[in-house]
Amino acid sequence: MRRSTKIKDFPRIKRPRERLAAVGIQNLTKVELLAIILSSGTKHGNVLSLARKILKTFPLKELSGIQISDLTKIKGVGQVKAGKILASLELGGRAVGGSVKQLLTPQDVLGEVDDIKSKNREYLVALYLNARHNLLKKQTISIGNLNQSFLEPRDVFAPALILPCSFIILAHNHPSGDSSPSMDDKTLTKHLFKAGELLGIKLVDHIIVSKNDYFSFKEAKLL
Repeated sequence: MRRSTKIKDFPRIKRPRERLAAVGIQNLTKVELLAIILSSGTKHGNVLSLARKILKTFPLKELSGIQISDLTKIKGVGQVKAGKILASLELGGRAVGGSVKQLLTPQDVLGEVDDIKSKNREYLVALYLNARHNLLKKQTISIGNLNQSFLEPRDVFAPALILPCSFIILAHNHPSGDSSPSMDDKTLTKHLFKAGELLGIKLVDHIIVSKNDYFSFKEAKLL
């Protein structure tokens, strides 16, 4: 006779909730932690099996960027279980909000792009933010002269759609030392701002940095 795989048939010391009480939450595996959040499995497998399937489909670092519709594509995960997962991630994110990089001002951004100030070529960097302006990802988009002719909106917004994110801040350097925006800078910024409006992802600032100065399109009320 085939042995049941229900959690209640496991030795108590191997059940996630019992292990939580016995060894403490910090000693549980990712699978066990997710199993506790899910509470129950399905008729096709126990809760540990379901937790493994979810983490195999979406590694832990990717879970914070998914939506309910992504999770419910996994067999055995319905609206309720998907909601529990996202709610736990959101609650955890808010709990550690003080340690997550939040970019609210140009000064906050300058610390993230300090590495491009002294470059002898122009580097365009995109900072992708969630709805709370927490930094999700930093990515170099282009190296070289920046203008609308060679830089397409998809270069900037493709990563934003995958994450997904709510806001984008752009930053690039002027090797000349003059942080004033050129006509190309203004045209590119306007072009990308309009593209963001169409996609529902707002370009909140474009900052130009040099060794000793910076220019913010937001502060100058050009965005």
